[in-house]
Amino acid sequence: MALSLGRGMRVLRQMVKTLRYKRRLRKVLEYSEGVSDKIQRYNAFEHVKEAWRNRKVEISKLLSELEILNKYAEKVKDSSPMEMRKILDEATKVHGFSSIFGPIFEQFNGQKTFLRETKNFEKLAELELNFASQKGYLHAASLSFDELKTYFDEVFDLDHNRHHHHE
Repeated sequence: MALSLGRGMRVLRQMVKTLRYKRRLRKVLEYSEGVSDKIQRYNAFEHVKEAWRNRKVEISKLLSELEILNKYAEKVKDSSPMEMRKILDEATKVHGFSSIFGPIFEQFNGQKTFLRETKNFEKLAELELNFASQKGYLHAASLSFDELKTYFDEVFDLDHNRHHHHE
């Protein structure tokens, strides 16, 4: 139960970090043709080249999904834990995409051109962006709230229905 909850919280923390890096992600959308050309011609990974071509759609979609989740979280943040757990269910709607920034940083690192972009790629490489692959952790964390509630009910004798047969 604790492991499930911990993993789900870790995914949520990555989502929050990604949202904090939204300006960095938006900067990627404005990079020059020179940066794009270098990635398209010389990056060693085909999936990186393809994702780079689709970056505008992918990054915009990811940031939109994270903003929706953030608005939902603001609505329920002062609610009961059982209500707050719905954030985990909502978080499963955030898909993300395979992180391409690590391989791009490796490609640009140590070169004398595009220094500002290289630094941004380095920071973005810290993010785990493939949230779709982590849906199971979010779902398991949500379910662990039921287990937690049952546990506390039993430990603190809050399950009053069990005592009715003694009367």
